[in-house]
Amino acid sequence: MPLFAVIGLDDPARSATIRAEQRGAHRAYFRSRAGAARFAGAFYGDDGGQCGTFLLFEAESIAALTDWYREEPFFKAGLYREFRILDFRVALDRIDCPDWDPAFPTQLPRSTES
Repeated sequence: MPLFAVIGLDDPARSATIRAEQRGAHRAYFRSRAGAARFAGAFYGDDGGQCGTFLLFEAESIAALTDWYREEPFFKAGLYREFRILDFRVALDRIDCPDWDPAFPTQLPRSTES
């Protein structure tokens, strides 16, 4: 089945408010319909605040994934100033995130090594 990358970049003027108001509904929606999700993560700005989302889905088509997002709470609330679904093909797979706790997704500290 094809892979698709979902990239959502937040509307900075509304991001904190919408995320706070919709986070519970977003997580509940995602848990109940996340079967096709293969990877998810967040973009963070220099101020430490979340400024976007990256997800990798396995789906039949972009149209099927678009239908999935029509009812997603962050999307419905207008969180994203830019939102794209793109065909994705793996070229390298070296993700190893031993500190990740799936029960509490959060930003991992940045390495201070150069």
